[in-house]
Amino acid sequence: MITYLVFFTALISALIFTPLMIKLAHKTNIIDVPNTPAKTHTAPVPYLGGIAVYLSLCMTTLIFLKLYPWLGIFLAGTGLLCLTGLIDDKYTLDAKAKFILEGAGCVSLLIAITAATGITPSIPLLGLSLFFLWTIVNAVNLVDVMDLVASTTSAISLCGLIGLSLIAGHHNLLLLELITLGAVLGFMWYNKKTAKIYLGDAGSLLLGGILGFFILVHIWKSEQLITFLSIPVVAGVILLEVIMLIVIRTKLGIPPYLASPHHFVHFLKNKQWSWEKTIGLTATAGLGLNLAVIGHKLNYFGLATLWAILLTGLCAWLFMVYYEPKN
Repeated sequence: MITYLVFFTALISALIFTPLMIKLAHKTNIIDVPNTPAKTHTAPVPYLGGIAVYLSLCMTTLIFLKLYPWLGIFLAGTGLLCLTGLIDDKYTLDAKAKFILEGAGCVSLLIAITAATGITPSIPLLGLSLFFLWTIVNAVNLVDVMDLVASTTSAISLCGLIGLSLIAGHHNLLLLELITLGAVLGFMWYNKKTAKIYLGDAGSLLLGGILGFFILVHIWKSEQLITFLSIPVVAGVILLEVIMLIVIRTKLGIPPYLASPHHFVHFLKNKQWSWEKTIGLTATAGLGLNLAVIGHKLNYFGLATLWAILLTGLCAWLFMVYYEPKN
């Protein structure tokens, strides 16, 4: 019963908070203006969708879940990431300041992971986890370039994580994942084409931190570093986008951190793909990756088979998105 309550409370609260954030964004002029080639929209769109998601997450969590120390640190760490993004949405932070604030948020989440799992990590595990957290925080930010893309990939990743929690019996983690999923789905109602509101950096950094936290808790609880080769695949579409942007921008002589129209959605748009078709491909790829991870977790096949499936899917993705036949 509690699983339904937390999910629908978060969903309904996000449906209520999001239009309020639309009005607030207009009043405070926190708006995304399409002023670079990387932007796919043509008219200004309010930010602050991430604030609606965070408010829904906090409210539902505080109502239904016992506030364990790790949970308080989790809310503080994700709140810091959300605040960092909010400041960047309004004033545009310089790279150094953003890096420091993101780092502080990631360190807070690592402390929460340590408290939640009761594990004292080795130096390699700690370093790898911090790098992964920082990577996925920025990865969700990078993928957020078209209506519904970041929220869709995040929601599908959350579904995979919920499946892993059900298999492993992680009850408190399951409830927190359901709350996050409900909040994201509530926001998505207003983010579909043509979007009335965007996540903004506040939302993308928030969701990146949340996904990183959930993935790392699953990895740490497994007590096997090799699970770094399987569990992060639930966010495979998001992580692949980062890799491809680094490769493409480096090849073109563009610093990887600078915005450019080389996201996968831009390549599909150049192929005359519709928004619906692009979202369909994104969702299908994400669902396939998550089903593969869950199948592996249920011991239907081993790690080698999982990676064979992933490599096959990767080849299909690269062909569909990036292949341009020569005339």
